[in-house]
Amino acid sequence: NLTTMKKIIVLLVLLATASTYAQLSINEFVNQGIKFHDAGEYEKAIETYKMALEVDKESILANYEIALSYFSSEKYALAIQHADKVIEKNKDNLVGAYLIKGSALDMQGKTEESINTYKNAIEKTWGHHLFYYNIALDYYKIKDLDNAEKYAIEALNANFEHGSSHLLLANINFTRNNKVETILGASYFLLIEQNTSRSKNAYNMITKSFNGNVSKEEGSNKVTVNITMPEKAQEDDFTSAELALGIAAANNHNKKEEGATDFEILISSMDTLISLLHETATNSNESIYFTKY
Repeated sequence: NLTTMKKIIVLLVLLATASTYAQLSINEFVNQGIKFHDAGEYEKAIETYKMALEVDKESILANYEIALSYFSSEKYALAIQHADKVIEKNKDNLVGAYLIKGSALDMQGKTEESINTYKNAIEKTWGHHLFYYNIALDYYKIKDLDNAEKYAIEALNANFEHGSSHLLLANINFTRNNKVETILGASYFLLIEQNTSRSKNAYNMITKSFNGNVSKEEGSNKVTVNITMPEKAQEDDFTSAELALGIAAANNHNKKEEGATDFEILISSMDTLISLLHETATNSNESIYFTKY
């Protein structure tokens, strides 16, 4: 009857109002928690997020934010616990939750589990470049350079403007003594990021790769160049350019003694490398070093 219908309508309105109020309360707590987090007051942030979770323990937003604060305060097990709640919902903040969980596992020394978390994230999402980057970083830490290179390249295929992936790829190749690949990756990184401590790292890798292992006997004009071949030499790679750079390194040593500045030597070295690559470039190699760099 009409009276019953009115009662149902009133009940629905009250439920809707209560739900709206609860959501407003959660948002207020979360916003305050974010302010604490951004100020570095992680414990206060965590306590504030707990109040939001008292309103709704399933809140994706509150679980995500508290996971982030737990991670920042180095409480990795709790960070994973709340990140998992976000992941289980399979809705909002998925990328961030997977990154928190994978990073927390890695910080606990569970690098293989971290790698598997990111691989699972790639399968269940559209494949954010940071998943590939973090897998590459994990493999680099455990000295699996083949997989580190593979996933760093995947990260760049997903987002070629991600500076950290260029720098990581340069570091991988620097470790392998692949001079040309190191120079290419580090140079592109410097197009993106010029004025940080990481920029100095990239610049140093470039100059060391160009200068090689050059020595001069005291009291003599004899210059010795020790050329170490890269870890792998495949068809259509940069082997010939590597050899030419070794010879150029000896010339650079002489130029420096004649008064050339480090920057003038770098310009000359880069010009030599570009000429070499232009002469040896082929259309048959589809690696990122040929197709992008």
